[in-house]
Amino acid sequence: MCKKKLSLPVSPLSGALLLFCFSFIFHSCSKHSDLPILGERDFDLNGDTVYHTLPDFSFVNQFGKEVNQNFYNGKVYVADFFFTSCPGICPIMTEELQKVQEALKGLNEDVLILSHTVDPQADSTDALLAYGEEKGADFSTWNFVTGKKEKLYEMAQSYLVVANHDPSQKIEFVHSDKLVLIDKENRIRGLYSGIETREVKQLIQDVKTLLKEYE
Repeated sequence: MCKKKLSLPVSPLSGALLLFCFSFIFHSCSKHSDLPILGERDFDLNGDTVYHTLPDFSFVNQFGKEVNQNFYNGKVYVADFFFTSCPGICPIMTEELQKVQEALKGLNEDVLILSHTVDPQADSTDALLAYGEEKGADFSTWNFVTGKKEKLYEMAQSYLVVANHDPSQKIEFVHSDKLVLIDKENRIRGLYSGIETREVKQLIQDVKTLLKEYE
């Protein structure tokens, strides 16, 4: 905590100076806090912190093209999990992500979106393309990907969110409503509810804050 000792003034002029000093101290003590780095962490042999990072992956996008970790290295992106036939939260999440994309339009070269299906058997590349077109996604910075179910679910765990399949349930596919903010070092910097407008607005602000770390 930042503390500075001041002698109390007695004159009106000194009172004004005191107000100025308190204002100066407040601003000098206040410091912008960087976004947290989420996930388990370890220490290397030198005692330096080793943060949780996302593993390599390889999926196929809405155009049938391979999408892998190399494409996202050195870029900020937002990830989520969904499926095209979802009757619940998925349409809301996708619509909120479309707002995120629109709000960050001027930063398109720096900010990407990556949506993973949790129902790869039904969500073919054609289905993903139709879904993205229906939701108004700009495919220049937004990939909808499919792949082997076990690999997709493993990626969900790496993103610190839930994705699973239970055929005994009325809605077989369960996944988190979280939007995950990833930095240029493949580290998780925030989790936000994709169905809460307030949290999505915070995500947009945090993306801008994160980009300033690289200026």
